[in-house]
Amino acid sequence: MRRIQKITIKNFKAFQAAEAIWLDGKNALFYGNNGSGKSSIFWALYTFLQSSIKSDADIEKYFKAFDPLDSKTHQSLKNVFCSDAEPSGIEVTVVDDAKRETTWKIGNDAINTNLPSDTTIREFNIASDFINYRLLQNFYNATHRREINLWNVFYRDIFPYFYENGTTTYLELVDNLSSMIPRKRGGDLSRKSSARRRVFDERIEAINQKIDTFVSEIERNANDFLKNNFQQGTDFVEIKLQFSRRLSFERILQNNINDNHLQIKLWVKIYDQTTQDWVENHRPHSFLNEAQLTRLALAVRIGALRTRVTQTDLKILVLDDMLISLDLSNRMKVVDLLLNKHNKTDFFDNFQKIILTHDKGFYNLVKRSTSPIDWKYFEIDRNETSNEAPKIKPYRGNLEKAKQYLDSRDFDECATMLRKELEELLKKELKIDAPPEKISLEDKEHRELADMIKSVKTKLLENNQSRLKRWMSTRKDCQSYISKIETDFEHDHRLNQEQKGILRSVRKGMLNALTEQWNIETDVEQLLDDVKTQVDFVLNKSAHSTTSPQYEEELRQAFQVMERLKMHLEKR
Repeated sequence: MRRIQKITIKNFKAFQAAEAIWLDGKNALFYGNNGSGKSSIFWALYTFLQSSIKSDADIEKYFKAFDPLDSKTHQSLKNVFCSDAEPSGIEVTVVDDAKRETTWKIGNDAINTNLPSDTTIREFNIASDFINYRLLQNFYNATHRREINLWNVFYRDIFPYFYENGTTTYLELVDNLSSMIPRKRGGDLSRKSSARRRVFDERIEAINQKIDTFVSEIERNANDFLKNNFQQGTDFVEIKLQFSRRLSFERILQNNINDNHLQIKLWVKIYDQTTQDWVENHRPHSFLNEAQLTRLALAVRIGALRTRVTQTDLKILVLDDMLISLDLSNRMKVVDLLLNKHNKTDFFDNFQKIILTHDKGFYNLVKRSTSPIDWKYFEIDRNETSNEAPKIKPYRGNLEKAKQYLDSRDFDECATMLRKELEELLKKELKIDAPPEKISLEDKEHRELADMIKSVKTKLLENNQSRLKRWMSTRKDCQSYISKIETDFEHDHRLNQEQKGILRSVRKGMLNALTEQWNIETDVEQLLDDVKTQVDFVLNKSAHSTTSPQYEEELRQAFQVMERLKMHLEKR
């Protein structure tokens, strides 16, 4: 597999100079207030991948200095605070399993993403997807008197990334028709009854049929996603996608390939439990609320993504505040799906995921649902009242903050951070999804923390015992021979050498499993007892004097215990 190692953004949108973001091949979670520069990262990656299917001139226009008198610069995304002479660009470094790095770049001084001899970034672009709130909004952005028409959404955001036959995208199928209009030598249109016109009409109808089949496949995937992830596996709302206004000779001739003339209609069927019948709703945006509409849009978008067939080992999924209109429980359903928390689908496992959000509570929940083994966490800060560029800081966890406070001899704050880290670790292990409250050392919270330690201890020991049971359940021969292990089976003449060999293997496996379980239980029990001691004496203000000479050493020991606990839980 290949993954993004580093993204360098130079004088592009909100960024100035050269900002290097090290992902180290991991997934990434970014938090930043509105206006902090999150979307600049989204559009940097989007522009970078899109460059693979564009000419140099169409790429360079994004990095030229804006000149109101020069129309060729009116699509410029160059940072307005840098000088005209300063270069602007985006670089992406990719690393493979053998730690080999390759860098591609676009800008006004170098472009190597669209070379005919290297299709890596084009394949990367086709396999990846970018979803933000505005894109989902386009799915239902229609007046109440109009039906929802997704033709432009498909034409702009779906057709360019799906191949009809492995070499031609649906966008190319549609766009190429304009250059195929049959004409006579003088330029006049061929007669409707001519052989060339009949062939052309048949081509149009064949493409209509291909789009119809493609849309139907997306509809099936979208309903599967909606049913299994938002409707608890039951039928309640069913998405319908209908290619209702189709390509025709007249529309192609007049270049009327837009949503006023072509239509992929989105409507729904809703199950009425009273009548036990389906009710058709052809204007769902007039009946459903924004959260429900967002679920429909997300289902169609991911339904389309699941329809895409790619062989590349390099692909990303970039999400920028796409779930903003969903409540927290529904947002976490989507996140759980992307992370495959409940083993429902491994479809997203091979994507390098990049999530950007302005919601700190959501950021904390995703962070607690993931592991730093596979993820990197960032916070973006920017002063909107100045022209300062965004500052991207790797997330400093509670342990890092505790160490900093300890080194600066601010012992009370160090103890607070250690206690906060413990609370978050325990809540994550116990799957308590409420955001961590403000840390306090009141007796009530102290007792609650002690109860959580006890619950985690019980859970870990039960998990270790279940591992032994699972091991035994995988050995089909255990039940047959388990009663003979205690006997002197080596001298039992009723058993042949193969059966004795199985018994030796089972006995050895059981002893190893029991020894491992004993060691784990002993380690876990001792570790959580140490944690309990730290909570009772070191992290409890009423149990000591913060001016005691021993307090610093006690905090260092507490820090080491928390490190061990964090390592143990994350390793599991």
